[in-house]
Amino acid sequence: MSGAMEITTKVGCPLNCRVCPQKLFITRYTGGTGMPEGRDPKDRPMEMSMETFRTCLDKMPKDEQIDFSGFVEPQLNPHFVEMVHYTHSTGRKMTLFSTLVGMTKESYEEIREIPFTNMVLHIPDKDLNSKFVLSEDYLELVTMVIRDAMSGRFHIDKYSCHGPVHPSIEKLVEESGIFVDNNLHDRAGNVGEDDVMSLTHKGKIHCSSGPKLDRNVLMPDGTVVLCAMDFGMDHVLGNLLTQSYEEVMASPVLDELRRCMESEKNGSCICRECVIAENDFEHLKRIMREKLRG
Repeated sequence: MSGAMEITTKVGCPLNCRVCPQKLFITRYTGGTGMPEGRDPKDRPMEMSMETFRTCLDKMPKDEQIDFSGFVEPQLNPHFVEMVHYTHSTGRKMTLFSTLVGMTKESYEEIREIPFTNMVLHIPDKDLNSKFVLSEDYLELVTMVIRDAMSGRFHIDKYSCHGPVHPSIEKLVEESGIFVDNNLHDRAGNVGEDDVMSLTHKGKIHCSSGPKLDRNVLMPDGTVVLCAMDFGMDHVLGNLLTQSYEEVMASPVLDELRRCMESEKNGSCICRECVIAENDFEHLKRIMREKLRG
């Protein structure tokens, strides 16, 4: 399996989902976590420029998948459409995880024909645990996208919803027949809600995304953090603006993480509380299933 890089196109998401540790992420990023010593956090960009995106993308391996998701709604960046088309021009696989917030009918038309490998549409729940503004424009857009998926013009793999589907689109979602995933977890211990899934792993553990730990997240300033669970930026690997991809992936932070995953006696890491981590038995079962399917 090739690596993947999630793109955090900006800092600060108005959706402020109940199970998304936005405050933690904003505090750490604006406080200078992962910045070189002596640099002023006030100079840290809050939005990824197209120049930064191109520079970082061009340093990544050609088979690196690009995931437009990260720690914020990706379409809130005004360069989003340009980023998608530039990535597509390189022949890379792309995925999209989106609420459609920040998208217009016009910008949707510009990406409608892009063959995303996977697309997860985050939709509003009836209690608005995600702070959607259910305007007429939004409801028209989400209706257009879902009807396109039903006709085969656009592809949606599944919906993500933080509770029962909101009544305004409930009938349409049912009609589409697309799976609604409302399993909620605590983002590797970063969300303090009592009614979401939380885990603590003992003994040797593995990341189900692969042993290379190469499914990482790119920040607006080029900083690379471990993964989509690392909202607190606890495991900063490096910076793609100032380093090569190979240098970032040779970070001693990854060696420390692998030692932590061998035994809880070797220090702490977010992997110990992550729903994607698995123990030896779970790891063996998954590997056997994959071999049987292959």
